[in-house]
Amino acid sequence: MILITRPLESSQQLIEAFHAFNWDYCWIPMLSIQPCTTAQPPLHSDLIIFISPQAVHHYFKLGHSRPKAQVCAVGPSTATCLTQYGCSNILIPDTTYSMAGLLAHPQLQTLTHQSITLVCGEPYTTTAQDMLVARGADVKVYTVYRRTGPMPSSIEALKRLDTHSLKAITFSSLSTLNYFNEVIQKYELQTFLKCPWIVISTAMYDHYHTQAQCILAENPTPQAIIKALTPILSASN
Repeated sequence: MILITRPLESSQQLIEAFHAFNWDYCWIPMLSIQPCTTAQPPLHSDLIIFISPQAVHHYFKLGHSRPKAQVCAVGPSTATCLTQYGCSNILIPDTTYSMAGLLAHPQLQTLTHQSITLVCGEPYTTTAQDMLVARGADVKVYTVYRRTGPMPSSIEALKRLDTHSLKAITFSSLSTLNYFNEVIQKYELQTFLKCPWIVISTAMYDHYHTQAQCILAENPTPQAIIKALTPILSASN
């Protein structure tokens, strides 16, 4: 069995991939996503960057129409969500699917007098905003959702989970992994340290590779996560 810890909105493609391989999984989200109802959108943008599938869903849930500006996504999952809302000509990273990969795109190197909106969640880091400003852009941050820790029901489900059948745990962000770690430390759920953790960024790996067996997927896509999981599940059969 594989444990999925990401929120449901960003789990659908991974769950579909697991179904295609007939893999047993359990979904216990270690991150809660709540809408930000007080956010005020910028009046004009030349370019809009969506940092996650959650950013896309909550942006359109607030009643926004399809943007006329150039739309950017940090990876294929976010781009797929945008296409579901009718967006096209979406700019994504050439190789590394992350904000850093997007910022390395040739079209985002010179941004003098460009108005850019970052659609994201709270809390957020200012690294991307600072880099875009340094390239000459006028950047506005539009927060459309808020990240919080896991719901009590998720914590109880984690405490009851039979870890003997657990083959691996997948994590979609450092925030998710941090919340998961807080729970297993607080409730002394040390058996979760005995199975591999599939992580999707070097930051996640660097934070936790001394605590558990972390396996770094090539990128956040379901295909890369499947590739990282395949040797683990093959060895356990």
